[in-house]
Amino acid sequence: MAKKNAKMSAESKRRFNRKLKALTKFVKPNKGFSKLLAGMGTDIIRRSSRRVPVDSGTLKQSVFLEGKPFSIVVGYNANYASVVEYGTQRAYKVRVKNAKVLYNSKTKQFFGKEVTIPPRKAKPFFEPSIKESIKRFKDNWSVQIQKEYRK
Repeated sequence: MAKKNAKMSAESKRRFNRKLKALTKFVKPNKGFSKLLAGMGTDIIRRSSRRVPVDSGTLKQSVFLEGKPFSIVVGYNANYASVVEYGTQRAYKVRVKNAKVLYNSKTKQFFGKEVTIPPRKAKPFFEPSIKESIKRFKDNWSVQIQKEYRK
């Protein structure tokens, strides 16, 4: 049970207020916490860029990072990023929209009006990178809070 009418000495109050002020500065925009988040975003990009499967390089180049106070958004803009990350369970068909036939300009092959794409295995590159970065962020967060508290 907590003591009623607990008293703090003047020196204890000053120390407490000084530490509280240091922690308050830490969570202000563009200070400690925001810098840790930006570092986490950069770490996710670095880790996922090493893992991303490269065919033409489009997926690897489509990575983006948006930072705002107290939040970050990291992702890939390529429309097929989720297919690479999670794979597909069944075959699917690609149909002609604005042409008479499908054509692959790299291999110079013509196909019919539709092509069946076989199921693809997942090649996770993004989620494992996020999980590793979150673990690292938690460790760094603890260290930074302790440093600020000791000031």
